[in-house]
Amino acid sequence: MIVFKYERGEKTDHSHPVEQMGYVLSGKASLFIEDQEYSLKVGDAYYIPGGARHGFNVNSEEGLELIEVYTPPKPENTY
Repeated sequence: MIVFKYERGEKTDHSHPVEQMGYVLSGKASLFIEDQEYSLKVGDAYYIPGGARHGFNVNSEEGLELIEVYTPPKPENTY
């Protein structure tokens, strides 16, 4: 489990082999998963299958703060 913070205007576009789940703590963003797009706001949760291309487009003044969980854990997120 990890807390991510993004600034307004940040965009991501990537994939990784592990599943990803998240919960929006603050802010708003668009999330794409493959060819689907979703609007996220405070209190929303999401699931991204392993291997799926995905990304965020942060479109709120306060940025975006998320709690994310990866399964199995991504090596760069383990301590």
